[in-house]
Amino acid sequence: MGLDICHVRPSPRTEGTIEHFTLDEFQNNPDFLEKHKHLITENDFGDSVIYYIDKGHHRKQVTKKFIYEFENCKLYFRLADVKKAKTFLQANQGESQAEIEAAFQKNFIDNFIEGESVFFISH
Repeated sequence: MGLDICHVRPSPRTEGTIEHFTLDEFQNNPDFLEKHKHLITENDFGDSVIYYIDKGHHRKQVTKKFIYEFENCKLYFRLADVKKAKTFLQANQGESQAEIEAAFQKNFIDNFIEGESVFFISH
């Protein structure tokens, strides 16, 4: 499967910060948006956005059932959702299942902070 799984945190815009969310992407969690309203800024096109920094990235290596459980481009804010995502990890042939699970644990679960972190899938 061709997909990316991301763990990010809102961040002030810096010279190297290019990735962002539009405000409408927070429609399922207005409290998160309210908490981070001090980070709302305009991008180069005049859109109101919140920039973010990458805290964890995982590419592919999930079962096909994963895409039925998680919506493409939907933002998730709960650690429970991240833990659920871990159950769908599947190593490719010749890879170590234990290693990909350990990396996911480190980059997604151990450093995920509810109210600060965002988890999303892009496929």
